[in-house]
Amino acid sequence: MTPIEIVLILIGIGFLVISMFLVDKSKNTKEEFNKDGNGPGKLTQEDIEAIKKKVDLILSDVSEEILQTTDDKLSHLSNEKIIAVTDYSNQILEKINQNHEEVIFLYNMLNEKESELKELVKQLQSTKKDLKETALRTANDNRVKANAANGILAKTNVSSQTADKGNLKINNNSNPIAAENYSGSKTNKENQQAEKNQHIEKNPENNNARILELYKQGNSIVEISKFLGLGQGEVKLVIDLFNKKK
Repeated sequence: MTPIEIVLILIGIGFLVISMFLVDKSKNTKEEFNKDGNGPGKLTQEDIEAIKKKVDLILSDVSEEILQTTDDKLSHLSNEKIIAVTDYSNQILEKINQNHEEVIFLYNMLNEKESELKELVKQLQSTKKDLKETALRTANDNRVKANAANGILAKTNVSSQTADKGNLKINNNSNPIAAENYSGSKTNKENQQAEKNQHIEKNPENNNARILELYKQGNSIVEISKFLGLGQGEVKLVIDLFNKKK
């Protein structure tokens, strides 16, 4: 029941008690009046004041009891509500702290990953730069070696042609028959050399393999160039590249 219902019930009980008290009092007064022979009498002012005091006392006790009961119930209810609100606020604060810690953890992780990515990109750029420089350096070295080899081959061919012309002139002046034989043998050698050069041009990889094979067998650059019919510069270039790869 609610406090209002309790108050109304108590007030009703108070009125019942008062009415019963008044009925009993009136009966007693009538009996006294009848005994005295005075007939039906009326309440005196003193009786009315006494009744009022008793009613006020009863109502005061009832109201105090009702107020105390109501205060106790309200205090209990307010305590329960305060405890519930406190528990709920503690749960909310705990969740907020947990979410805050998770956000900080994720933020720190993102910072670490960002630093790692930056370092990786920096390393990749440095490696790319080194590779470019190495490729350019290798290309320049190969170009220089190729030019040097071509120069050596050109000088070797010019020297060979000059020597052949000198020998041919001497032989022509001394012995026409020998010169003719020399010319024929030279033509045969030139044809053989042309065939070798044609074969070498068609199979440069086999030629490089033969050069390296002869070099491993202990043959010198001059011997290899004579055996294969190649220029010494070309043979030297292949051997140098082979030694660098080691």
